[in-house]
Amino acid sequence: MQQQLTGAQGGKRAIPPVHLWQPEFCGDMDMQITRDGRWIHEGGEIKRPAMVTLFSTILWREEDNYYLVTPVEKVGIQVEDVPFYFTGLEIETDENGQKLIFTSSTDDVVVASAECPLRVVTDPESGEPSPYLMVRYGMEGRLNRNLFYQLADIAEERDGVFGVQSCGEFFPIS
Repeated sequence: MQQQLTGAQGGKRAIPPVHLWQPEFCGDMDMQITRDGRWIHEGGEIKRPAMVTLFSTILWREEDNYYLVTPVEKVGIQVEDVPFYFTGLEIETDENGQKLIFTSSTDDVVVASAECPLRVVTDPESGEPSPYLMVRYGMEGRLNRNLFYQLADIAEERDGVFGVQSCGEFFPIS
């Protein structure tokens, strides 16, 4: 069964069933995903968004290691922080409450929910918050600073904790 993601243009795109593939490890490749979501191959940034989006659909995580996988091979890549980077936010409200819908730089659309929780980690030295959202297969995406400010604007206080609500869940942001 293929996972379906809603693209930024509203169309559906299939995510290959990488969770079913068990290929042999073929070694590491010179590829890195930076903290701000840029994909670097052999020292140069991959500039074709369609290529980056394609690679993002075959990402796999095992413990703290990341791989690009196909049915026949698995190659290791480096990830500075997390592999996804969120740059867009839509807020929808209906009879069931508020939904926070995030869009990544790789065209993944994820709704903050119990299945895809939002969490904020504060750097102990700088005090700077880093918000993360679960995407799939144990992999997260980081929200850019602008999105964090948007969340702060809509935050509400519950029992002394500031947070946001989405799909009936409350996510602390401070």
